[in-house]
Amino acid sequence: MKNQEEYNQWFESMIKKHLDYPGKIETRYCESMGYLCTIIYHPSNQEKNIYLSSADQELTIFFSKYHAHFDSNDNGLENFDHEQEFKSLIKHVVDIINDKTLIYANYYFGQSSCCISTINNIKDLTNMLDFIDNNIEKTSIESWSGKYDRTFTNNDPASLDLYLETIYQSIFAIFNQSK
Repeated sequence: MKNQEEYNQWFESMIKKHLDYPGKIETRYCESMGYLCTIIYHPSNQEKNIYLSSADQELTIFFSKYHAHFDSNDNGLENFDHEQEFKSLIKHVVDIINDKTLIYANYYFGQSSCCISTINNIKDLTNMLDFIDNNIEKTSIESWSGKYDRTFTNNDPASLDLYLETIYQSIFAIFNQSK
């Protein structure tokens, strides 16, 4: 892509071509910044809207506290497949909408920052739990539907194993239930 305007045109055409969502979708132009933002409206909870952006000539998804970049750096490759990157973004959006991808966040004691990732299966969860230590105050899981939203509070940092087991059992039940 040569410039932001060309990228915006491509972004808008890809939204129309690949995003099949029965609910409300709106694409807006952010004039002051020069990029497009597509809003995928949640049917009943505006805090769960999904936002897609074309800022800085990269595809970015925002959902709750989470964001991820696609198509962010083609490294000057002539044969870089922008459309395939867009399809990967749309698959990610669909997986969030269908509750196949959940948002996972750890919050640290005394800090407002957190570590955010996605989980798609028990293996992803197990990998995330490997990074929990006694400095974690709470862990949250968030889904598009809200059906799987959970918050776990680490009331006793000395009992980290019990905290981890509680999270694991709850999320394990979610993935077994959603099959």
